[in-house]
Amino acid sequence: MSYVTGICNSFADIKNNLISECVNAGWTHTTDSGGYDVIYKGSLYLRIIVYAGKVTFRAQTDIAGTSAHPYFVAISNFTTDNAGIGYVTFPGTYHFFSFTNPEEIYFIYNYEDKYQFVAFGESNMASLLPGTGMWVTATDGYGNTGQQDSDNYPRNIRLGYPSNVDTTASPFWSDRYSVYSNISAHPCNTWLHSNNDTNYPWSMGKTDFDDSTDGTGVVGFRYLETAATQPWLNRAVLTPFKLYKRSSVYNYKAHLTAEIQYSRYYDIRYIEPEDVISNGTEQWKVFPFFRKGNGGNDDTGNRGWAIRSN
Repeated sequence: MSYVTGICNSFADIKNNLISECVNAGWTHTTDSGGYDVIYKGSLYLRIIVYAGKVTFRAQTDIAGTSAHPYFVAISNFTTDNAGIGYVTFPGTYHFFSFTNPEEIYFIYNYEDKYQFVAFGESNMASLLPGTGMWVTATDGYGNTGQQDSDNYPRNIRLGYPSNVDTTASPFWSDRYSVYSNISAHPCNTWLHSNNDTNYPWSMGKTDFDDSTDGTGVVGFRYLETAATQPWLNRAVLTPFKLYKRSSVYNYKAHLTAEIQYSRYYDIRYIEPEDVISNGTEQWKVFPFFRKGNGGNDDTGNRGWAIRSN
């Protein structure tokens, strides 16, 4: 396990610092045929590109990106009219965590009172899956080019079931957030290569674009809503993130494809960002999903996560 902090002065710095820290943690850096940066370890590959107002990430099964999830995830600017969320500012501090057995990487960028993230790794159930088990999640989700105007996408942060171009700005919260068929603004921000359904190897819904009116496209969100996360006696529970793949064969059924090992959902109403909590001999560093207090169009201020720090 490794934990490192440093400073970012630009979106390019976010990319470069992430690459450097991953190389120090045993990953390899290369470029693909298009000249884009790719880092990899074993069968886990991540392509990283800086555009105006954002850094985009796409997990894939090889350097060429032969199989990759169709929609990008990102650390990005938001529209300035969204409850004061606005643009990413620099300089800011990054927090980098790396783990092995299984591989998990967390990169959190803190600016002002806000936090954005990218995290990726390998499912602890990879040996049981037809796919590589690689997962990736980030604050934001984009369309299939990753190049949308940062002034337009997304508009809001909502914890729940957002619509159109919103994001939950939360890791592993659900597989599919939009209820509109707007592919250019797809806000999904979590993918996992289970390959349980070869037609949609990365999706955790029935398809890449699961607009089920009955809610069958939502995986993760309902689990966390009903999990024991509410504080009792001013305390909260370290609740595991479990990533389910909606069955393409059986209605209302889902397959467990990963349980994240080194981070946990955590209610932060009685704790401050970057505080460290103890769980037996374990130490866990706490962060908001986006910011404590008012998280955006819907208040995400009590929702956060803890990352293992020892």
